[in-house]
Amino acid sequence: MKLIPQLFVLLFAFSLFSCGKSDEEILMEDLLEIETYLEENNLMSQAVKSSTDFYYIIDEEGNPGVVPSLNSFVTCNYKGFYPNGDVFDENDDASFTLGNTIEGWRQGIPLIGQGGSIQLFLPSYLCYGKSGRGDIPGNQVLFFEVDLLKVE
Repeated sequence: MKLIPQLFVLLFAFSLFSCGKSDEEILMEDLLEIETYLEENNLMSQAVKSSTDFYYIIDEEGNPGVVPSLNSFVTCNYKGFYPNGDVFDENDDASFTLGNTIEGWRQGIPLIGQGGSIQLFLPSYLCYGKSGRGDIPGNQVLFFEVDLLKVE
């Protein structure tokens, strides 16, 4: 009987150390998931891969003279969804400071000007990382369709 508690502790410790993935492994899995989605939806030929490993498609460039910075107050229509198509967030006329958003938005939204629209395909480290947020689990790839309505 004394072996059972020791075995439980040993198995628990093993599970903690054996299932952790490196950041590089998580990124590779994220990119595979994104690239699979783009291929299956015939979007790969339109998509551009950034230097920080997210993909994007600019649907409308918008006004090149009115591009947001991190300090800009922006108003957007957006839809956020998982690779399976389930929408986790959607909003019209949402206003906020760009610098207060996830890193993927901070990098992606300045690629368009006011009046532009973009699709963002983000690996988890540019979203909510390992911890997740609310109903969004950790290490979750997220996609966004964003219309940049106003830049102040």
